[in-house]
Amino acid sequence: CCSTFQGLSMFVWYNVGPAIWFYSKLQLARMIQSLLDGDGLTCGGQVRWAWAPDAKNMEYKLEPRLDLRSSDDVAAWAAMRQCIHGGNFGPTIHRKIQFYGVIAMTVFISLSLVQAVGGYINPDDEVELSTRIFSIVRMFACISPVMAQTILAYTINRYTGYAEEALYRAQRSIKGRAIDFRRNGCDEEAEEMNDAHDMLGAVGAEIRASEDAGPMRVLWLVATPEVVTLIGSFVTALLALELRDVAGSLPFA
Repeated sequence: CCSTFQGLSMFVWYNVGPAIWFYSKLQLARMIQSLLDGDGLTCGGQVRWAWAPDAKNMEYKLEPRLDLRSSDDVAAWAAMRQCIHGGNFGPTIHRKIQFYGVIAMTVFISLSLVQAVGGYINPDDEVELSTRIFSIVRMFACISPVMAQTILAYTINRYTGYAEEALYRAQRSIKGRAIDFRRNGCDEEAEEMNDAHDMLGAVGAEIRASEDAGPMRVLWLVATPEVVTLIGSFVTALLALELRDVAGSLPFA
């Protein structure tokens, strides 16, 4: 059998570790999105690199912002995002985490079933209150990292919509600039804006496709609002049943 230290180490490695990995993925998604968001001037074509000495807003000194007027910059951003989006970043680890999550959920359900079956077979047996409380704490410790993974995976998937919105907003603005350039007889500048407009549209279409091809998953399920609600409701119901039994065992209940 495993010692307490060995059991705790296995719990941290196989249950808490994946939650930390999901959080690191969320940080990557935020960083890649920050390149698009800019400081409100990106779509207008007045963006400056964060390390430029003449950058006016000190808040954005630490992070660069893309010039979405450049088709090359947009293509480079799309390549970076493709590497870290969803299951594309660390696919082997992502698949392993699904197995770990299924095992943790199985253990959680088994603990609940043991309590329910034991109470059904021997309803007259008195179980000490401390034993019941320890069982609930053990169930909560087993499932809480899985719930954290579920919420983090859903949050990461939402950045697909954020990126798509930013790209289409920039595309609309750049198309307006291309029209202005053409009216003023600046055909070369208008052509550059049209190239950037086409590239933004292509990247937006790629993002829409990647949303279905490689999303973040938890328990092998795509982390959508429906899945988050389903898992949360299921876990809450089982914990509520256990807490009800404990409440009935309290001396003042």
